[in-house]
Amino acid sequence: MSDNLTRNSKHLHPKLRRSLRIYVVVAAVMLLFVIHSALSSHASTLFVSLGFIAGIAIGTVFSRIYKISWDSDAKKAIYKIDIFGIILLVIYIAFDLSREHIVELFIHGNSVGATSLALLAGAFYGRVFG
Repeated sequence: MSDNLTRNSKHLHPKLRRSLRIYVVVAAVMLLFVIHSALSSHASTLFVSLGFIAGIAIGTVFSRIYKISWDSDAKKAIYKIDIFGIILLVIYIAFDLSREHIVELFIHGNSVGATSLALLAGAFYGRVFG
């Protein structure tokens, strides 16, 4: 498995590979924060789980921000942002800035913070695997 991963990763642009690794690490750390927040605030497991699943769906949609293509000269996958990606990036930033207010529309009480974090952590996972 490790040999296969190493062999395939040489075909990715180093910046793309680094970005994906950073997203995975940040998502894992955020998931730990979600668990801590959910346990300390006695948040609803259902709401937190639904927030995480919704976040994955949102992150998968917004993984389209970067257009990944094959560069035959370099024999690597490269990425760049196009106009559709810029529009999605602006929408994603607006969503992220108002995420907690959006969650408060549907959930009240002590589950808001943990669900909001779960939504963000799910979005990070969705961006990586989307």
